Amino acid sequence: MLAQAEALAEDAAQYAAQHGVSGDEALRRMEAQQQSVTATDAIAQEFSSRLAGISIDHGPQYRILVLLKGNEPVADRIAAGVPIVFRTGAR
Repeated sequence: MLAQAEALAEDAAQYAAQHGVSGDEALRRMEAQQQSVTATDAIAQEFSSRLAGISIDHGPQYRILVLLKGNEPVADRIAAGVPIVFRTGAR
């Protein structure tokens, strides 16, 4: 059985090939994604009445996109070094 670090390195190699980034960048993104789960869970709760979706944008800049119903703007945030961008106007 692979140790957690070895499994993450293997996943990062696959991610790097799929998204055209270096192995180091792929590993950074995967670790950031794991660390940002708490933040995205909190966002889902905070905006539960307006939430239309949460997704990850893999390029060109790695970021989390949050789509909200309504037009009331929300300031962008950063979690675990990952930009979280809010977009409004979902139906």
